[in-house]
Amino acid sequence: MSNVGAGAALNVYLEIDKPDANLEKYKLLTNIFDRHHPFRVIQQDKAIEFSLAFSWDLLNAAPPLPPFEVNLRYEDLLGGEYKLN
Repeated sequence: MSNVGAGAALNVYLEIDKPDANLEKYKLLTNIFDRHHPFRVIQQDKAIEFSLAFSWDLLNAAPPLPPFEVNLRYEDLLGGEYKLN
């Protein structure tokens, strides 16, 4: 997740909907589907990274990891609120 905007992103909430799949077979390095605490600030041109899994564990599983939805909410320095799906 990268902040490519014109300023800092504050109180960043990340919600990732768990797909309808048995996640154990994908050998996830980080369970990104657990609820995240809000990130206080992501500075302009900075990023937060998650190591989901090794590609061969995701792509060689039958079936491959299904698509999932990510929702992002944050504020700018002036208090404006934004939502991205």
